[in-house]
Amino acid sequence: MNVHSGPGTDTGPIATPTTAEPGTADRKLVGRDSELSRIYRFLAGGRGGVVLVGGPGVGKTRLVREALRQAEQRGHATEALIPPRVGEPAPFAAFAHLFPSTKPPTNPNHVLGRLTKSLGIRPGGRRMVLAVDDAHLLDDASAGLLLQLAGTGNVFVVASLRRGEPISSAVTALWKEGHCERLDVRALDRADVEELTESVLGGPVSIPTSQFLWNTTHGNVLFLHEVVTAGLEGGAFTCSGRTWMWQGPLRVSARLADVVESGLGRLADGELAVLEVLAQGEPLEARILECWFPADTLHAVERRGLLTSQRDGSRLALQLANPLYGCVLRTRTPVLRARAIRRQLSDALLDTGARRRADPLRVATWRLESGDTAPPELMVRAARYALSAFDPLVAERMARAADGNDGPPAAGLTLAQALHLQGRDDETLAVLDQLDPAALGAGDRAWAAALRAQALCWGFGRVAEAQAVLADAEPGVPAAELRDLLAAVRATVHLFAGQFAPALAAARGVLNRPDADERARVASALTEAFTMAATGREMRAPNVVEAAHELRGWVDGPVPFALGSLLTAQYLVFRIAGRLDEAVARSEHGYRTTLAQGDRRSAAAWAMVLGRVVLDCGRAGEARRWLHEALTLARSSQHACFLPACLGWLAESEALVGDTASAAVSIERASALCTPATVLFETDLAIARVWLAAVQGDLATAIAVASRAAAQAEATGHLTATVVALHTIARLGGAATVADRLQRLATVVEGPLAQTCAAHAVALAAHDGPGLDEAAAAFKRIGALLLAAEAAAEAATVHYAKGRRGRSQSSSAMASSLRGDCGRVRSPALVGLKAPELTRRERQIALLAAQGLSSRVIAQRLALSVRTVDNHLQVAYGKLGISGRRALPRALDITAA
Repeated sequence: MNVHSGPGTDTGPIATPTTAEPGTADRKLVGRDSELSRIYRFLAGGRGGVVLVGGPGVGKTRLVREALRQAEQRGHATEALIPPRVGEPAPFAAFAHLFPSTKPPTNPNHVLGRLTKSLGIRPGGRRMVLAVDDAHLLDDASAGLLLQLAGTGNVFVVASLRRGEPISSAVTALWKEGHCERLDVRALDRADVEELTESVLGGPVSIPTSQFLWNTTHGNVLFLHEVVTAGLEGGAFTCSGRTWMWQGPLRVSARLADVVESGLGRLADGELAVLEVLAQGEPLEARILECWFPADTLHAVERRGLLTSQRDGSRLALQLANPLYGCVLRTRTPVLRARAIRRQLSDALLDTGARRRADPLRVATWRLESGDTAPPELMVRAARYALSAFDPLVAERMARAADGNDGPPAAGLTLAQALHLQGRDDETLAVLDQLDPAALGAGDRAWAAALRAQALCWGFGRVAEAQAVLADAEPGVPAAELRDLLAAVRATVHLFAGQFAPALAAARGVLNRPDADERARVASALTEAFTMAATGREMRAPNVVEAAHELRGWVDGPVPFALGSLLTAQYLVFRIAGRLDEAVARSEHGYRTTLAQGDRRSAAAWAMVLGRVVLDCGRAGEARRWLHEALTLARSSQHACFLPACLGWLAESEALVGDTASAAVSIERASALCTPATVLFETDLAIARVWLAAVQGDLATAIAVASRAAAQAEATGHLTATVVALHTIARLGGAATVADRLQRLATVVEGPLAQTCAAHAVALAAHDGPGLDEAAAAFKRIGALLLAAEAAAEAATVHYAKGRRGRSQSSSAMASSLRGDCGRVRSPALVGLKAPELTRRERQIALLAAQGLSSRVIAQRLALSVRTVDNHLQVAYGKLGISGRRALPRALDITAA
């Protein structure tokens, strides 16, 4: 037995979960509402029972127990049968505890009569509920008796069966003869896995963690319990902030291995051999296994549900039914046996031609793990495929194996790229220094220069050196498409250094060449889009971003351009275009897609941008969680250039929810990471400092910091950031000092954001209540709900001061409703805002309506006319700032029944 133990990588203090022993019988039942509802309908509808069928560990036992518990709550008497687990059971053994004598009777008719009498209809007309877990273990006499009891209609049977086990004909007759309904109990879906894990740990889990747990267990409840237990005991679960995260690989404990092996059941030698081969090489083509094993053996494994198949073009791919089967089998397979299997698999795949893109990586991996070597060219191909599959760690391993075995120069270049994608840029430069330029072709020399420049710029902030490397390399590159690559990288370096004019010039130099390299065109298009959005020219930028999305060359080259650039450009475009809701939807989809693909680098970029967009929407608490996700994912990737921005946005969200201590720490961390290559995001960090000071009550310092940030942004041409900084001053009470500047910028910066910010500042400076109401509505259309809430609250104050009490109440209601959408957030403009008070009668009627009662029913209950009820509701809607009944539960802070 090969059992691993020990802690994973620690990223925070270990917290104590609320449930010390997850998976106990009284743990929260998740994802079974539909099954329980159907069971109750069958019970109430006079059916003889229900048979729950599912694989091992899916939660049948827990579901049976919950069904019994709920039946007891509804006044039903309950009993549980106990099938013997070992040995040859005596007749009626499962019913033995129901007989007063120590020896149950053996005459079936006598037994049925006695049990029917004792288990029959109880006072009140409620039937006895009789449960039997693992009914496939019943002896024939007990199974026959259970069938007869179900047929009497006097008891309701709740039975569970393990799929794939031999079952007596009497048990199958329960549903085949129509006495009982059969329900298939499936594994939990991903959302249920997340909910169950959070209930055990007592706090939220990160999305990568819930994805990992789903990928590992496929929703098997028992396996999930054991994996969570192993993670807690082995130190893989850590709690950073308030979020639980899994760090490192799964280490198979002896307990986990025993549980998984129990799920596999008793295996014949041939069946075990099939599973061992699959564990070492899944997924495998069916024809490989068909050449190695008898058809009967493969059919037996398939019938037991231990493998699954999937059509891939003309090929049929086989793999184990649950990932944990492979984890455990790999630890339990003897070392020499495993080496022999991997060697045979590599030979078999090579015999078929190894023509698929992933085949070189599979062959190379099997060769290395069996102690053999592989041709260096094959290892380089394997490394490049690993890069395209978002796995720089595996790419590094393959490239090192090729480089250390007299590999081609491309091995060193691929190794450097793998290191760069892990953020290990000191090692990247060391590997590039060891390359012999004379041994490199012109294309590889260009790629090496581009990679060196990126490592210098984003790894160390050495912008001038990066530009010098690109300039020095260009004369030695004869092909125009390779010079395009260098120009595209140069444009990106200029952009991050805040040098918008040279960035735009370099990017357009590439874009103006119709036959430019596709990868260079994508990178240049992104730089152009980002630059145009930053300088306020929004109208063409969305088209550029959409075009970049359609081109895939940016991922396929030896030096793929960071997805972070694309997403940040897209975010900035959507922000000034007033399309925040669309940005949220796209970002959520992109995040979950890339995370499911295992591309943590791209998922980090999506999470970072999603956090910023959600923050713009006003949901600071949600933004904080997304930005924490981004930082966790970005720790082992080349996102150093984005970290100051991410930390600045995190600090802003922390300040807005009132966690000033954490905000100060995040600002300090961000400041330490600032370099000449992060000038692009200087304003973001400054705005975080502004909100920290503002929430602490130091408005003078906050306005001074925002004023300096606006001046610096305007000096570099970052006009979008200038608008944000000036508008922040207006939000903090300095509208009169910035209104004119914002109006001028609104004539230059395209899109509704700048125009609405200017209109808001002008109305605020002029104490224009209707103008503030219009600004609130405009911000709401954009999706900036916190800004809308602030404008509405300011409108309420102005209306009240001018004696317009009705309009003040309406604006206040809108502000309260919008603030509710933002969650717990602190803003000086919202200090003192109170939710409009309903009268006792208005609240009484609104609460009933929120529960789904019609006006007529409410009127009958309260002895009022329907018109009176409707009038009260209309007044309540106005006070609450909502348009109808559907919004009442949220507005009243209740859950509709």
